[in-house]
This record gives sequence, C-alpha cells and structure tokens, in this order.
Amino acid sequence: MLWTANAQAELIDATEGAEAPVGAVRRLAVASLIRGVGVSTLTVLVAESLARNRSGRILIAERRIGHAATKLRNANTRGIETLSIDSGSTWEEQVAPIARNFDIVLTDGGNVAGIDDLTAVADSAHVLCLVTSDDRAAAEQVIALARGLHAHPAAPRPIVTFVDTLNVNSTWPALVAARLPFPVTRIPHDRALAATRAAPNSRTRRGALQTAAALLRTSEPGAVR
Repeated sequence: MLWTANAQAELIDATEGAEAPVGAVRRLAVASLIRGVGVSTLTVLVAESLARNRSGRILIAERRIGHAATKLRNANTRGIETLSIDSGSTWEEQVAPIARNFDIVLTDGGNVAGIDDLTAVADSAHVLCLVTSDDRAAAEQVIALARGLHAHPAAPRPIVTFVDTLNVNSTWPALVAARLPFPVTRIPHDRALAATRAAPNSRTRRGALQTAAALLRTSEPGAVR
C-alpha cells in the first residue's frame, strides 16, 4: 500500500503520540450516543495501538461483559488486560481500586442510553472520546456535547471520532474539524467494526492509532483546553 507524504507524516506523528510517557495513570474512555459505530471494537483497536507502542500495562474496563476479551483473543495482543464491570456495580467500586496498577485505564462505555449514562462514563475519565457517524444531524448533537465538555473546567477533556458508517466518504467532518477547539479523528468505512472476528483494514488501524495518540496527548496535565 502506497501512502502519500502527508499520510506518512500523520502516521509518524500518531506513533510518537502513542509512545508518549505517562507520569501517572491516565484514565481514558470511549462512548457513543448512537448505535452501530463500533465503539467496543474501536476501544480494543485503541488499546492495541497503545500496547504496540509502549511497555506499560493497559486495562480495558468494559460494560459489555466479555466483548473486549473476545476481540483481544482474536488479535493475540499482549500487554492488555480486561475487566468487566458487573451489572449493578460502578467504575469507582470495581476499577478505581486497581487503576493505580496500570499506566492506562481505557473504559469501553459502549452505546450510552442518555446523558445520565454518559455522565457515569465521563466521571471515570480524564479524556472522553465521543464517537459519532458522519451523518450530520447525529454528529452535530455530539459536537455540541463535546463543546460543552470543553468549556467546563471540571469535565473530562473531549475528543470526537467520526466513523464513516454509511460509506459516503463525506468531506463535512474534515471541514468542521478545522473549526473545533478539541481533537477530531476519523475512522473509514470498515465492516469489521461491527463484526466479532473480522480483522480491520490498515486504514482503520491507522485511524485507531491517531485516536489513541489524541486521547493520550489530550490527557497530559498541561494540555490546553
């Protein structure tokens, strides 16, 4: 596969971002207000991207029992552990007591039922990745939410990830990204995002690496809001 000079530069930059050292545990989360965007698969791909570029321990805390573990068995990725949050329990009860044993804790928030559910996920994180489709109506709602988080000093820092679920290769996300005050990443159309065992393609993995780098860089204590 031949990449342009710009694509190669983006790959190098993302790799450097994923390699960045951390002085204390970084709590990251991925969630979506809409279904069908592959949140759990993206979470695992982000964890894999981080694990391939660093030696510290990574924990995926998942709200869908066993989903991440299945994905990781298929990928045979080392350096990542998983913990399913029991029904009726909370992140603070199950994950917080062991979080200090990991460099990175990545919470798979899945498809949240509403703002209250999303708040529970956000409370566990330094940075929250909000995943949306390229559909403009759905994306505008997510962007408005991300702007609200960005403006609130006590809220987790947001990033937004667009997923081309409809395979339309819209230019709108790139145009709006240039005007947003927080990082934006993109994941191309890939049927593997909704599959249990299919392997994502190289473009999807590159998008996941860029998302991983954006999450980690945004979690830095000195990152600009």
